[in-house]
Amino acid sequence: MHAQTNEAAGQLVVQTVPDPACRNGMLRVFADWAKALQHVIDHVLSAPECFGWALVIPNYQAFVDPNQVRRRLRYAQKAEKTKGESAQGLYDAYAAAIIGDIKDAVCLGWLASSGAVTVTLGTCGVLVLTVRRNGTCRTVQTAFLPGQGSAAAVVRSRLEPSDGFVFRRDASRDRPRARRHVVQSAREQRARQRRRPGWADEHRLYYDVFKPAVQFIRTRYHSYCDPFGQEQYCDYALLKDVLPRRSRLKLEHWQGYRRKCGRGEYRQ
Repeated sequence: MHAQTNEAAGQLVVQTVPDPACRNGMLRVFADWAKALQHVIDHVLSAPECFGWALVIPNYQAFVDPNQVRRRLRYAQKAEKTKGESAQGLYDAYAAAIIGDIKDAVCLGWLASSGAVTVTLGTCGVLVLTVRRNGTCRTVQTAFLPGQGSAAAVVRSRLEPSDGFVFRRDASRDRPRARRHVVQSAREQRARQRRRPGWADEHRLYYDVFKPAVQFIRTRYHSYCDPFGQEQYCDYALLKDVLPRRSRLKLEHWQGYRRKCGRGEYRQ
């Protein structure tokens, strides 16, 4: 069971739950309803990341069909008009996925901290960054499926004027394509396409969600210089030091990690 904060009536209710990564601590799944809704729209409802969330979140299609962009658009528009209240069910499912992968990270040791920031990765490929705001309470700053598109396109789109509501990831298709974090060889791509028709959902979760997440993290640097010559730090890179080596993250190993976390048989 989760505790819910005393939000005003008529808007999305943000969850506050026992923190899986901190004994006696609490975890708030985003700072407020607006931040929570922003993440639901930018990540859970926006292509191509929504197709990954359709594998991570059980019964995703009970809320909206990820293949129907107009339905996703209407769902998001209604959510904005109702301050997220109409998207409560999808947010709750998103929050459950976040909490589930934090629990995986605690079980497997796939978490790292620097100051007030903690980053985690679970067996579903959900990367979560939390920040300690005060005392024993932490807040989810962001939670997404890395390797599912350009996160920079989402940030950039918020700085650009728009005539109306559009999906930030979908709209970014009209812009110059961002460089992929990991460029697969043509041989790898052909091999994956040959295997795909026979994949079970569990295999899709591993190959299409978890594996790209690990590849994304492997390409992060602990620090880098921005265009202004200022040194910047990447919290996601902290996970490079705690994840198993590449040879221990194959499909059969991943299935074993899921069993260790009590995930059991994958069911969608």
